[in-house]
Amino acid sequence: MFSFSQTGPVRQKGEGSIAAVFTSLSDETAQVLPGRFADLKKEIWKDGLVQSWREVLAALETAVDEVSTKGGSVSLVCVYDTYLKIKT
Repeated sequence: MFSFSQTGPVRQKGEGSIAAVFTSLSDETAQVLPGRFADLKKEIWKDGLVQSWREVLAALETAVDEVSTKGGSVSLVCVYDTYLKIKT
């Protein structure tokens, strides 16, 4: 069981805007990332990635339909062993 305790005064955050995170929504110039980011993208990109994403979207659509039908009677079940198999 977890417990959390406050260790100091609570800082109040100012009101924000999503534009502060995405430069495309503000007047700021987008930051150009170093070339190593483009190299990393090329390294991890695989043609099967698009197909995998389509499969995720299809499964998600099915899940959304089920939740819409069953409403609040749906409960989330995660099998921890499944995640261990994915990591290895």
